[in-house]
Amino acid sequence: SEGLAAGEKAKAEAEARAKSVNDRLANLKNEIADIRSRARDEREREADRIRRDTEAEVARIRAHAEQELEAAGKQARLDVQRFAARMAIELAEQKIRSGMNGQTQAALIDRFVRDIPDGAARAQTS
Repeated sequence: SEGLAAGEKAKAEAEARAKSVNDRLANLKNEIADIRSRARDEREREADRIRRDTEAEVARIRAHAEQELEAAGKQARLDVQRFAARMAIELAEQKIRSGMNGQTQAALIDRFVRDIPDGAARAQTS
C-alpha cells in the first residue's frame, strides 16, 4: 500500500509538472506572439520615421536647389545686363568716333572750356 501511495504521489507530481510545462509552453507561445507583434509595430514606427525623415530631407534639398537656381538666374541676368551695357557703350563709342573729325573735336573742346567757369561758380555757391 505504501508503494501504491508513493506511485500515486509520483504520478500526481508528474502530472502537475507536465501541466506546469504545458502552461509555460502555452504562455511561451503567447509571449512569442506578443514579442513578434511588438517587433512588427516597432518596424512600422521606424519605417514611418525613416519615411518622414527622408521626405523632410528631400524637401530641404529641393528648397536649397531652388534657391541656388534662383541665385544663378539672378547672376545670369546681371551678367547679361553688364554685357548689354558694355556693348551699348562700345557701340556709342564707335558712333562717336565715326562722326568725330578735327572740327567737331575743336567745337567740343571750346564748349567745354566755356562751361568751366559756370561749373566752378556753381560749385562754389553750393
